This record gives sequence, C-alpha cells and structure tokens, in this order.
Amino acid sequence: MNKKNKKGSGAKKVKLHKLLFVDPKNTVSMDELADRLIALKLVQEIFLADHEKGYVVKVRFFPEKEPRSAAGYVSGQLSRDFGIVVKA
Repeated sequence: MNKKNKKGSGAKKVKLHKLLFVDPKNTVSMDELADRLIALKLVQEIFLADHEKGYVVKVRFFPEKEPRSAAGYVSGQLSRDFGIVVKA
C-alpha cells in the first residue's frame, strides 16, 4: 500500500526581517554599531535608524540560518561595549 505525501503549496512563511532596539553606550556611534552588526556570521543585511533613546535596528538573516531568537543572538554576539539589545 502506497502512502501519498500531501504537501501544501510549498510556500513557507519566512520572516525576513527582525526589529530590535539597541540602547547603546554613550561612546558608540551608529557607524561602529553598523560595522559590528554586519560582521555577524548569520546577518545578511541591516538597517539602522536613530532614535532619541538609542537605535532601531532592522536585521535580515540568511533564510536557512535564522536564529530562534534574533535579540538573543545579536546580544550574545555584541560585547557590552556596544550597549543592550532589547527586542522591539
């Protein structure tokens, strides 16, 4: 007896971007933070926006390598010199 594999449309719901808020140390510039973020192994693309209390960061991970927790991954990879990552 053959079992048929039922498949849907094949389209996966993929979240391409994650929003984070970084509360930086006073000595960290947006350029320094951007350089550090784009150097992370799983990060494909970033976008930073200046906010009165920190930076809003839009992060795009490589689809096959997206971590379970974007905030956890980024905060684990950044040193405390760059500030605190808060999930938005």
